[in-house]
Parts: sequence; C-alpha cells; structure tokens
Amino acid sequence: MTPAEKLKKYFGLDINRKLFEDAMDVVVLRISQLEDLDKRLISAS
Repeated sequence: MTPAEKLKKYFGLDINRKLFEDAMDVVVLRISQLEDLDKRLISAS
C-alpha cells in the first residue's frame, strides 16, 4: 500500500499531487535560502 493509499484509507485524506509538488518546491526553495543565510553568517564571523 502506497503512502497516499494509507492516508486515504486510515485518515480519509486524498492528496492533490499538484498541490503537494508545489508545496515541496516551496520547501526546497526555503531550505536553499536557509543554507545560503547560514553560509553568509559563518563567513561574516
């Protein structure tokens, strides 16, 4: 059973794949921004 099937079966949640992919893109972008900030803070020290 796939994770999506488990969510549907046990919690009644149906995942919209496009919204999920868009959300993951936002997460990847935010992680990249935080890593860049961390590098700048370390180099400024």
